[in-house]
Amino acid sequence: MRRRVVVVDANAIIDHDALLALETAVTTPSVIDELRDERSRLRAEVSIAMGKLKVLSPSSEYVARVARLAEQVGSFPKLSEADVSIVALALELKESGESVAVVTDDYAVMDLARRLGIKCKPLRTSGIRSTRAWAPYCPACRRFYERGLRECPVCGAKLTLRPVRARRRR
Repeated sequence: MRRRVVVVDANAIIDHDALLALETAVTTPSVIDELRDERSRLRAEVSIAMGKLKVLSPSSEYVARVARLAEQVGSFPKLSEADVSIVALALELKESGESVAVVTDDYAVMDLARRLGIKCKPLRTSGIRSTRAWAPYCPACRRFYERGLRECPVCGAKLTLRPVRARRRR
């Protein structure tokens, strides 16, 4: 029988009660580094000492795969290093035969995980109902552009990311 592994982001560590309710959770060093306040860092240390939280690093191969997918769908600018690392760790664990779920309220992380066939469990939100592709958009000209541009070639305005299409999840 496959072991159930829960990969958590910083929100699950900050919400210590949710973390303690899990049998065993794993996270990455990037997520631990993302914890800024003393209380959250202490919660992480206590969870690690209690055996409720393990810190694992995803291999660079999986980080690169996840980063490539994020770039392809346009969500890469919305993701932190910690976000990419938890999805990469979840993918690596899944492909090694584990049953994996990612616990997060970050919609960009949920979108990316779902595209890779990884289950997501939201903490405080309702989760996502569809996956989206994102593209640079000029709010002044109201035009979409190719990925990689940061400012509008027509008017010079700073480009934002907007969804270009949605695929409904069943």
